[in-house]
Amino acid sequence: MYRLHHEAFSAIQFNPGYGSGRFNPIKATGTLYGAENFSTVALETLFHDVGSPSEGLPFDCGSLNQKVYSVIEPVTDLVLVELNARTLRRWGVTKSQVINSTADKYPFTQRLAAKIHNQHLEAQGLQWSSKQGDGMAIMLFEDRVNKNSLSVIVESKSVSASETAMEDIETIIDDLGMVPMSIGGGDPDD
Repeated sequence: MYRLHHEAFSAIQFNPGYGSGRFNPIKATGTLYGAENFSTVALETLFHDVGSPSEGLPFDCGSLNQKVYSVIEPVTDLVLVELNARTLRRWGVTKSQVINSTADKYPFTQRLAAKIHNQHLEAQGLQWSSKQGDGMAIMLFEDRVNKNSLSVIVESKSVSASETAMEDIETIIDDLGMVPMSIGGGDPDD
């Protein structure tokens, strides 16, 4: 499982509830977001709110400052609730309402995550198809996952210092037709 996170967090450190993630169900329950590969985790974090059409939109290369990636692997199988068109019907919602939702709808998706968390006591997290790509994204509930059950393969490597990570990000920027810019504007290669 790939993670893309702020350098202040370790590979297996759960987000303590800061911010407003799509599925942060309860402020007292930390969450850990990730994906099956680096491209998907980049799409779910750095490019999550990029609209359509994306052609010509700026990508702020400054958003990579203090960003690191980690790779973790569960020591045992995780029990994840899959959020897809079929399973979401159980709760009377559609994939577009949940997976393709914008940030202003997060209170709704957070309530859904809390409902799943409360109804499925065995569930250790959620799994869904990325909003921006084809890979699978994952969110784990801190109160259901023992940190000792997660093995660290790669610990907090700088995204901007990683040739492979930067190649993936550049490919995504090209695929989306976005324009890379530095914080102050202009070409980041200047």
